[in-house]
Amino acid sequence: MNGVGRGRRERPVPAGPLRDFAEGLRALRAAAGRPSYRALETRAGYSASALSAAAAGERLPSLPVTLAYVGACGGDMVAWEHRWHLACATCQPPADAANWPATRTSRLRRRRAGVAVALFLAGLVAVRVLTHEPPSRPAPAVPQTSRRQDPQDP
Repeated sequence: MNGVGRGRRERPVPAGPLRDFAEGLRALRAAAGRPSYRALETRAGYSASALSAAAAGERLPSLPVTLAYVGACGGDMVAWEHRWHLACATCQPPADAANWPATRTSRLRRRRAGVAVALFLAGLVAVRVLTHEPPSRPAPAVPQTSRRQDPQDP
């Protein structure tokens, strides 16, 4: 397979402030020979679903995803970074967004990082348990007398 997409047609970009941005990404992909999103995935370092969502026009992708998409298609990354900042300025963040614009990819990476940390800690505990030696038995205690020695006693 040559990595050129021949499968499903993309859905139309919804009307809204991101329409030009998303259509620009799609045009860039078309100019690159319409590589499949799987082929772009290997070039960009982001999942095919994240790259597809970037060109869907439903939300503004993160700047790193945008630049990876553009770079994988051979586009001008400086121009697209400027274009991303303009699109970001025209879009209003959702009321509940703490880290807008967020992508599923960034949430997925945070989740994977959390799982990786948990597995690492579980591994440390397992190593500690498996390599732990039981304490040696202490020598029997010598009974001590409660009588105080008088320094003047011989």
